[in-house]
Amino acid sequence: LYRLYFNPLRKFPGDNLAAVSKWHAYNVARSGQTHHYLNKQHAKYGDYIRVGPNEISVADPEYLPVIHGARSKFPKGPWYFKQLNEPDPSLFSIQEYHPHKMRRKMWDAALTPRALKVYEGRILELVDILLDNFDKLSHSGEPFDLVRWVEYLGFDVMGKIAFGVEFNSLKDARTHFYVRYIHSVLEYVASLASISWVMPLVALMPLDQGRRKDTAAFMKFGDEQLEKRIEDSGSKEVDAFGFLLKAGEKNPKTALSKQCLAAESRMIIVGGSDTTTVAMASCIYWLVHNKNAYMKLKQECLDIFKSEDEFDSTVLGDPIRAPYLNACINEALRLLPPGPNGMQRVVDTPGGIVIDGRHVPEGTKISVHGWTLHHDPRSFEKPWDFIPERWIEGSGFEGAHNISAFIPFSQGVYACVGRHLALMEIRIFLVKSLRYYDFRIAPGFNKKAYIDNTESYLTLTKEPLPVIITKSE
Repeated sequence: LYRLYFNPLRKFPGDNLAAVSKWHAYNVARSGQTHHYLNKQHAKYGDYIRVGPNEISVADPEYLPVIHGARSKFPKGPWYFKQLNEPDPSLFSIQEYHPHKMRRKMWDAALTPRALKVYEGRILELVDILLDNFDKLSHSGEPFDLVRWVEYLGFDVMGKIAFGVEFNSLKDARTHFYVRYIHSVLEYVASLASISWVMPLVALMPLDQGRRKDTAAFMKFGDEQLEKRIEDSGSKEVDAFGFLLKAGEKNPKTALSKQCLAAESRMIIVGGSDTTTVAMASCIYWLVHNKNAYMKLKQECLDIFKSEDEFDSTVLGDPIRAPYLNACINEALRLLPPGPNGMQRVVDTPGGIVIDGRHVPEGTKISVHGWTLHHDPRSFEKPWDFIPERWIEGSGFEGAHNISAFIPFSQGVYACVGRHLALMEIRIFLVKSLRYYDFRIAPGFNKKAYIDNTESYLTLTKEPLPVIITKSE
C-alpha cells in the first residue's frame, strides 16, 4: 500500500505492478521486450512514468542534460552492479563518477585519432577478406544471411584491435563459438540486472545449468585472451589492451589489477563486436528497402575516392565530403539503436530534483528511454520512415528534427568510449561494400517482422537478413 499510495513517486503514472515490485521489470527484461514495453508505456501514460518502486523513466529530451549531460555527475544505478559477480568492475560497470573518470582516461588513450589511424589499416584488411567472400557469394546467386557475415567481421575486428589476435571468423566462414556465449550471457545479465539486489545471491540460486555453463565459458574466454596478451606484452603491435597495460607501467599507482583487466576484456569483447554488427546490419536493412536512398549512397561511395589508393577513413567522417553516408548511418542508428533502453542513473542531488513540476527524491533511479525518444514524432517527423535527408542541412527536408533527442551512444561522461571506432568501422564497411557490390533483399522477406521480432537485452538482437548480392557493373 505504501508504494502505491504514499511513496513520493506516486504522482508519476504507470503500471501498478511496476510500482509495487521490480519483479515485473525482470519478467519484461527476460522476454527481451523492454524497449517495446516502455515505448508503449510512454505512449499510454506520457513522458514521465514510474517503472519501479523507486524508479522513473523519462521520454523528454529537455531533461537529457540533467540526467545524462556532460555536467551531470549522477552515478550509474544498481543495474550496472557487478552483473557477473566479478571481483572488480569494468569501465561499463563502474558506478561512481570519479573512479569512472579515471578509468575512462585510460581507455581514451587507447582510442586517440593516432591509434584509430592504426586500427583503420586492420579494419581495411578484414573488410577486404569480407569482400573476397562476397565475391564468392555473388557467383552463386543464392540468398545468404548478411547478419552472419557482419557478425564475423565485427568479431574479427574486435579481436585484432583489442588484443592483436586473429579469430579468423571471416576466413573460416564460421561463427566463433564465443558469439553464442555472448548472446546467452547478455540475456541472463540484462534480466537479473533489473533486480540487482539478487546478484550477490546468484551463485546460490537454482538457475538453468546451461546458462550457468555459458556464463563460466564467457568469463573464461575473456580471461584467456587477457593472459595471452600479457604474455605477449613485449609486442610492438598497437592494440587497446597494450595501452591499458602500458598505463600501469608508466604509473604503478594507476595500474589495473588482473581482475580489473579481466573485466575490461569481457567488456570490449561485447561492446567491440555485438553493438557494431547491429548497426551495420541495420544500415543495409534500411537501404535495401529504400531504393532512392540506396542509389544516392552508392553514387557517393563511388565518387568520394577516385581510386583505392586515396582511401582515408577520416574523409568518410566529414559531413561535407560524405554527407549522405553519415546521414544514412545516423538514420539507421536512430531507427534501430544498438542500445535501445535507458541508461540507469541515480539522483544524488541533495534534496532531489524536479521533473515536470514533480519532486523526484534523492536516491531515485532515473533514465531517459532512447528508443522512445528516437521514435517520437515531436522530435523526428515520420519517425518510422528512413529519411537520411533529415540529417543534411539544405536538403529540402521539412519537419521536426531534434538532434538533441538522438542518443545512440548515450551522452555525457558515461557515453560510449568506442563510438568513434565503431563509426569508422561502419563507414568503411558501407563504402567498400557498396562500391563493388549491389544488395537486394531475398524474396519472401517480412520487413515488418524484422522490426517486431527484435529483442533487447544489453543490446538489440539481430534478426536474419537474407540478401542476394551481385557485383556492380
